[in-house]
Amino acid sequence: MRALADDLRRKGCNHWRLHVRPGNEAALRLYRGVGLSEVFSAWSTWLERDSVSRLPAADTAWARVEIEPAEDEALEARWNLLPGVIARARTSGRHLVRLRSPTQADDPAPALAVFDPTYPGASVFRCRAPSFVRPLVTELLAATPADDLRISIFVEEDASLARLLLDAGATLRMETLQMRGSIPSDTEK
Repeated sequence: MRALADDLRRKGCNHWRLHVRPGNEAALRLYRGVGLSEVFSAWSTWLERDSVSRLPAADTAWARVEIEPAEDEALEARWNLLPGVIARARTSGRHLVRLRSPTQADDPAPALAVFDPTYPGASVFRCRAPSFVRPLVTELLAATPADDLRISIFVEEDASLARLLLDAGATLRMETLQMRGSIPSDTEK
């Protein structure tokens, strides 16, 4: 870890973050020892196509709205995403899916996903209300090859969203903790 910290500092990095399984006590001790702290839980799930009907129906109209590059920074801050994740997704061919509701005009992105249809999976999946989960999943499935019977959905910081997916029939692949911290300086070793 110290060698990695040295290398990252030389490359100009000041902070690091990683995911670890909650029961991996040895790794948790190691990471805490280099200044990382637990920030939130995350859940990696598989959702079968036939589970979508068990998700809550939308209670409002919604529309898919393109994300303009000028909006990236504000959306990343709003959803606690790493800076640059939306731009990197855009340039790597991922689908950026944002849903909006005309009845909630003050909310620029009540639902957001970064989706790779070749996997198929959403590495970012955020919803402000349960009623946006089904429409967001429906948009992702529309971009998924028909022979793929399931999609991967990665949920961060939202236990109720993870529970909603699991209750609809999603399979939990892995639960993790995200840890973050400042990269220790040479004097902190």
